[in-house]
Amino acid sequence: MARQTFRQIVAAVQRYPSLDTVSLGQIIDTVASVSQDLYNQPWPWNYGETNILVPAAYSTGTVSVANGSATVTGALTAWDPTWYGRRIRFGNSNLDYPILSIGGVGTLTLEQPVNLSASLVDSTYTMYEDVYVYPEDYIPGSDVALLQPTIRARIPKIPRCKFEMAMNAGLRSFSTNIQMFYCDHGEDLVGFPALSISPGRLRFRLGPPPTGPCELRLCYHQMTPDVNLSTVSGYTYASVPDGYDEVISLMSAARLYDFNKAPGQAEAIKAVAAGKLKLLRKQVATQTIDDVPNATYEMPDSSISQWGLMISRM
Repeated sequence: MARQTFRQIVAAVQRYPSLDTVSLGQIIDTVASVSQDLYNQPWPWNYGETNILVPAAYSTGTVSVANGSATVTGALTAWDPTWYGRRIRFGNSNLDYPILSIGGVGTLTLEQPVNLSASLVDSTYTMYEDVYVYPEDYIPGSDVALLQPTIRARIPKIPRCKFEMAMNAGLRSFSTNIQMFYCDHGEDLVGFPALSISPGRLRFRLGPPPTGPCELRLCYHQMTPDVNLSTVSGYTYASVPDGYDEVISLMSAARLYDFNKAPGQAEAIKAVAAGKLKLLRKQVATQTIDDVPNATYEMPDSSISQWGLMISRM
């Protein structure tokens, strides 16, 4: 069965009862919106990947800060203004402070005043990065696989409270026995003022390598490009199986019935669309980014112990 073009789907929607009076512009906008909504679901082909660079911790020079102040000055430091959002620890303190902004090579402002019981003069410090921005085309809230290529392990995502409790317990070293984890960390409201939406952020359990950078691999569900489909001549949904276009027309018609206050007609169309979408998902075997439902279920490669040989899945 040949797939329908965008224009054919729009014409099919116009032929539904009572929709011939709806403006063509509203139908085109609805079909385009439904197309993107459907494409953004976790289909097997709908993913992206990127590498996240975890820079080494920075501790060159010394710092001075008055107790109760948010201004830190550095001596023999070379801070980069793009390092906003990193964290800094003073001396041997286990308490870190997020950095609001860096004014130059020797001055920075914290998000809050320090409370160290005494002022610091020419103190040692450690500055590190543990918050990163999701890619701009990441679908918020969708499945993510964060991987550590060096030890071939998936890094589990944990709830925010559990993350903070583990951080407060002092689990901060970066070693060969890596026990990393991450959680969501709100939105980046500073670094992307030109975007209509601020990208989401994730935060790692502290893992800056002490002597050099490392990279992590992030696999994620990807938004479909924002394309004006009505202007693309002969546009077809080449990446999707037969039946996808029919689901688009059904769901577009149901949405238009809702918009134009015809709920009696919308419910029947919605039921048919839901059934066809369910069959379509079975046909293409949709799944999450990873083949396990939770990172905590991840099995190691294989090993030999006192209990015998263990061979896991590939």
